[in-house]
Amino acid sequence: MEQRDGSPVPSRLTYTPTSVTVNANPTRVYLTLNASTDLATDPFRLRLRASQGSLTRTADFDLTVEASASISLTVVDGSDRGYAVAYQVGTGAWQTAPVSSTHTYVLNLGAETTYGVAVRCGSGSEAQIFIIQAHYRELPNPRVACSTRTPTLVSYNVGVDVSSVMVDGSVVEGDVVTVYDWQGGSNRGVVPLDGRVTVPLSLPRGSRDLLVTVGTPGNALPKLARALRSVDVRDGATDSWELKASDIQPAYKVTVKYPEGCTPTLSVVYWLSRYNQ
Repeated sequence: MEQRDGSPVPSRLTYTPTSVTVNANPTRVYLTLNASTDLATDPFRLRLRASQGSLTRTADFDLTVEASASISLTVVDGSDRGYAVAYQVGTGAWQTAPVSSTHTYVLNLGAETTYGVAVRCGSGSEAQIFIIQAHYRELPNPRVACSTRTPTLVSYNVGVDVSSVMVDGSVVEGDVVTVYDWQGGSNRGVVPLDGRVTVPLSLPRGSRDLLVTVGTPGNALPKLARALRSVDVRDGATDSWELKASDIQPAYKVTVKYPEGCTPTLSVVYWLSRYNQ
């Protein structure tokens, strides 16, 4: 193997086997490439050359070496509730992470691309456990909030207009509109005949992400759902959004696997999005 300009491959890039004996035609050979961790991440233009006597065959290919993956976990504990962190690289064993005074934990994945982090917030009967398992490209900077300083809440109203989807019967009078805050708070309102409902909320002032769902009373599966990004929460303000046919969501199945030794009484999925937020 050589570079396509005729120069040798870097010494930190090795391959096996380095030679092969052909006893049949055709012969299939699998090469294993090994890149040292300090190899430059530049793309390599390589050529594989096979010779026997005066016969020579070549095959060109490109190789891109990526740096070892890493993720950065941030734990928010503004009220000093206390927490502990464990982590998993790939499908390896779980390990306890040493306490970080900065509340930031950097996990180097090496050649792996997936990871797991578990954060136990509090202790005793008040303990909560948050578990994240993801590909590092999906969620490179996970964040877990164990506690925050108690914020000052303001009155804020979310107006929801579903009149355009009442025409075809997707939403009907009496359906329930629920607005969720990402920290778990929620409130709801009932769809009136004109399809316009206002949901009052008590939220911290500033930018928030909210989720609006519309569904049948008593049915946990919503008909429509829309994530509202970076909502500017102001005291006494009302902002309105329209939910359309494009917000009708297909059903997805979520399977929750409990850690060994964990026997919780219930599981709740607040919401999922294709952006992992």
